[in-house]
Amino acid sequence: MLLAIHLTMTGRVDRASDLTSSHQPHPIRIEARLFDGAMAEAGRVDAIIRPDGWTAPDPDRANRCGVREISPLPILTDFIDAAVHVVCHDAEETDWALRVCRRTRREGPEWIKPRHILIDTAADAALLMGRDGGPAPTLAEATAALLGAPSSGLNGVLALFQHDSVQALRRAA
Repeated sequence: MLLAIHLTMTGRVDRASDLTSSHQPHPIRIEARLFDGAMAEAGRVDAIIRPDGWTAPDPDRANRCGVREISPLPILTDFIDAAVHVVCHDAEETDWALRVCRRTRREGPEWIKPRHILIDTAADAALLMGRDGGPAPTLAEATAALLGAPSSGLNGVLALFQHDSVQALRRAA
């Protein structure tokens, strides 16, 4: 099983400060899809996360668009337990963002298990863009460079993962 995950935060996590610092960003949205061996979707979560004391810009519009305001972290735990491969963009930032979610919501999974095979589209894109060793490209930068147009969210992560040059890089590794 393959898990693709993307978190939208109010900013980048300040890794030099404690996660409980008040200036740390807040999680806004979590998107995850679980795929079986044939890449057929086996599960999905797409939810707005509202930490205590913080409100989303327009939750009514989000709810009308099918983005539910729930606590997706228990569902995500089930996905993580089922997955062998995990795809995300910027694994280190995703890890820190999920730590902030756990701190903020007082719940949530340890997202990477020792048995997981991690696929980081930011690292792959950096190699293909000639930026190996430098800062990882943002999702918008990577999709603009490799796909011809900037993209965001889980659809951008999946588009990068499925891109021919990324797949060729993965086969060569």
